[in-house]
Amino acid sequence: MTGSSGSAHVLVEGQGDALAVGNLLARLSADCSATLRWSTPVRWPNLHLERGIRKGANFVRAKPEAAVVLEHPES
Repeated sequence: MTGSSGSAHVLVEGQGDALAVGNLLARLSADCSATLRWSTPVRWPNLHLERGIRKGANFVRAKPEAAVVLEHPES
């Protein structure tokens, strides 16, 4: 996605995850001089279940030029 006008999208389960992941991605991107633009992390239910991952991936796939990144806490 380097040089693309699209955004990378992140789905997380909790509000705290959204804040932490957003900050982490911004810092990592800056450290790597990445040109990828990250959208604001989206809270998404049931990422610990296959159906939640499937629905989340379909949600992101519907966005033009989107990359899928899924994050959830370990059980």
